[in-house]
Parts: sequence; structure tokens; C-alpha cells
Amino acid sequence: MIERRKYARLNIEASVTYRIIGHKDKSKEPAECNNISPEGLGLIFQHNDNIKNGTKLEIVIGLKNSKPFTMIGEIIWVSGIEQKANKAGDKLKAGIKILEIYNDDENRFLLQLCDRMVQKLNKECPTIKS
Repeated sequence: MIERRKYARLNIEASVTYRIIGHKDKSKEPAECNNISPEGLGLIFQHNDNIKNGTKLEIVIGLKNSKPFTMIGEIIWVSGIEQKANKAGDKLKAGIKILEIYNDDENRFLLQLCDRMVQKLNKECPTIKS
């Protein structure tokens, strides 16, 4: 399989809330973030019929030791984690393309991401000096 990503993904665990933009229900739902890059992230959702390709989301990500980041993203792909992904309680995994990061959150987000990647590289390749 050909790798199409421009940037490496960083495996993380982060608390996330999201709301579907343009949906009549404005409430925020919880999700899990399992990886992140400067252009996108991987999210895990409880089954929701409104989670499909092209859906735009407002996403709030809380990384450890940082204020939350708010961004707009678009679902690029969705797959079921469990065999019966169309049943309530089952989970969906989705790839999200980041379209916009709010206000001053963009600089903080990229700085946090770079810091975490440097930490990861230092663990994996101790001879690299940051």
C-alpha cells in the first residue's frame, strides 16, 4: 500500500468532544483521539448515523498539560471497529482532516505536537539531541 500522508502520525490518547456542524442537535459528544498530525487526526466514536464521509465537525481536544484546542475538521473516512458497526454501542473509527484551528490555538497546537514528536524521537533514538 502506498503511504499518502505528508506527515507522520503521533499516537496519543486525548480527551475529545465534538459536535456536528449544521446539525440541529448542538450538544457536544465525547470521542477518543488515538493519533494526530499537523493535518489530521484519528477519532473513535460511539456509533452515530450522522458520522459519515464529508461530515464537518467542531472538535475540542484536551492534551495533557495544555489548554484545549478547538478546530474544524472533515471526516475523510469511517470504518467500524466492531463487526456490527451499525448497532448502538458499537464504535466507529474515523480519519479527520483538519480544516481550521481557532484563533491562537494553531500556534499552541503545532508547538505541542512538535514537542511531543521530539520527546518520542528522543525515546526511540537517544543519540538525537533536541
